[in-house]
Amino acid sequence: MEDACLPDRQGFQPTLAIVFLSVSQDRDGICSLLDENGISIFGASTNGEFIDEEFEKESVAILLLDINPSYFTIIFEEYPEKKLP
Repeated sequence: MEDACLPDRQGFQPTLAIVFLSVSQDRDGICSLLDENGISIFGASTNGEFIDEEFEKESVAILLLDINPSYFTIIFEEYPEKKLP
């Protein structure tokens, strides 16, 4: 992540990753990589990912955003009573 730089030499420091990944990918590894770099994660596992207007399978799509962390909050809550069909 340290070599990320915009053409005008402004630093890009991602703070938030929106992640969509196949269940066949190493979710723990990806989460560890992002977490080690101080990047909050919002994501979901999917049955397919859109990458460059193409539909892909068994892949990962990550959008990295450089947003002031005080502008967003990620809340995780479990709903054990909710049953899926």
